[in-house]
Amino acid sequence: MNAKHTSGPWTIIRESEDAIIRYSDGALASYIARIYNGTLCPEHGTVDANARLIAAAPELLAALKTIANSEELKTGTFVCDFQTLQGVARAAIAKAKGQ
Repeated sequence: MNAKHTSGPWTIIRESEDAIIRYSDGALASYIARIYNGTLCPEHGTVDANARLIAAAPELLAALKTIANSEELKTGTFVCDFQTLQGVARAAIAKAKGQ
């Protein structure tokens, strides 16, 4: 399956108590998702955390692709630069956590 998605980076815009995830390339802006707060969201207060996780999706996917496509991991030689792989993963995780 070769699903297409809007490329990153995705950003968060606050609108009242809701959060909007959007992509913008400078000339074109498109909305990815809207996180509702209040009665529509059963877990009140999770808007920011959910928005950060969704906005980090392109970076999380890229990190997983980098790790999964590491030649050293594919061949089983395990001589890859784990610090580089950890750095890629940690950067994506930090964005998801809002750090």
